Amino acid sequence: MTSGFRAILNRLDAHNVRYIIVGGAALVIQGSAYITEDLDIVYARDDDNLVALAAALKELNARLRVSGSNELLHFPTDSRSLKNGGNFIFTTDEGDLDCLATIDGLGGYVSVRGASELMTLFPNRQTRVLTIDGLIAAKKATNWPKDRQVLPELEAMQELRAGERSAQQSPSSKEPKRKPRSS
Repeated sequence: MTSGFRAILNRLDAHNVRYIIVGGAALVIQGSAYITEDLDIVYARDDDNLVALAAALKELNARLRVSGSNELLHFPTDSRSLKNGGNFIFTTDEGDLDCLATIDGLGGYVSVRGASELMTLFPNRQTRVLTIDGLIAAKKATNWPKDRQVLPELEAMQELRAGERSAQQSPSSKEPKRKPRSS
């Protein structure tokens, strides 16, 4: 993760924003070779969290980006504006931040939280990150070319982790098998 991502997460955490890392950053955190230049989060949409998110966005000097261009729009980063919208793509002083109310295949914060896990990204920081299974569901649902490209890697990672879990749960193959006693 870049220092910009870390700075953004620091601001979100300083304001106690409830969020889950999704998208390309979640891919990288889960071990993918994917390269991303923005941080995508799904955020809780209750009033308290919208106030907290708005405060963090102000401190990050967030400006609304027009998708597919470098154009920036004046946008009031207050809780009312956030409540009236849903998915926002921002440029901040620390890097690009996409704040998503929902993601395809999973839905909003509560559903995405159920498909996430706590991971240690930096010393003493536990952050919710979308699981590989969650990433696969989201990528299949969006079905964009860039998402289809990463699916084989995600599915291989899923198989590898399933094999690791299976190996941890089964008795060690190094132990000799005991023959039953004959009486």
